[in-house]
Amino acid sequence: MKVSILGDSISTYTDYNPIGYSVFYDSENQRKNGINSVNDTWWFQLINYFNLELCSNNSYSGSQVAKENIYSTNNINRLYFLQKDGVVPDIIIIYIGCNDYFRGTKIKNSRFNVDVNCFYDAYNMMLKNIKRLFPNTTIVCGTLMRSYIKDYDKFKFPENYCGIPFTNYNDTIKKVAKKNGCFVIDLDSQNIKYETLDGTHPTKLGHAEICKAWVQGLLKEPNILHNIRNRNNKTHSWYCEFYYIIIYFFNSLPPIYNLYPFRLILLFVVSALVNDLI
Repeated sequence: MKVSILGDSISTYTDYNPIGYSVFYDSENQRKNGINSVNDTWWFQLINYFNLELCSNNSYSGSQVAKENIYSTNNINRLYFLQKDGVVPDIIIIYIGCNDYFRGTKIKNSRFNVDVNCFYDAYNMMLKNIKRLFPNTTIVCGTLMRSYIKDYDKFKFPENYCGIPFTNYNDTIKKVAKKNGCFVIDLDSQNIKYETLDGTHPTKLGHAEICKAWVQGLLKEPNILHNIRNRNNKTHSWYCEFYYIIIYFFNSLPPIYNLYPFRLILLFVVSALVNDLI
């Protein structure tokens, strides 16, 4: 069973993210955080625990759910890279939102107007776009976890950063996931904090603690993995198929145009044209 990861810096690792992505866990940060190999990351431990196979790790350091840019996860062009070489994941695991919280992203601006600069609308758009690209893939959303700093007992996790309660973001994740028919693993409810050196990025132990929360949550929802194992999910939407054809076209371009930012910009233009037709 193939799984793709959608996340931010917490889930990055050198050579495991699409070319051109910003990566936090380069060799230097791996060393600082005691991480010896990719097997020490939370997501790879999770994959090994459930005997899964990695399809794509679509994690970009510093990225948010919200905002109107090519790196935000509400952007359908970034979400396309949840597949790899035309192979579609059976399950997509989403762990993102920390940067939205620490940057004070508003939850919702208006009851009626859609604004992807707000967390609610952006998370909703993200899930709708994933389902549009991969209609038969199971989507699992994780709530955000609190952290602690190694050997610094005075550290208290900021519960109301930038004036917006931490719990508001997790409540939004649960609400929007349910609205879109997606599974939720309430990591926060496991009462597990993860170790860091800076308050955000997990150490080797911190990755193990994040993985533990995911494992405990998934074991409480056996239908998630059971249902996927009992079906052969290789289909995706014509929209994704169209994108795959475009990628072949990009590969024939000079090397400079194959850099990730150029590919996303071109995909954005193509997406806009397609949206006008449907």
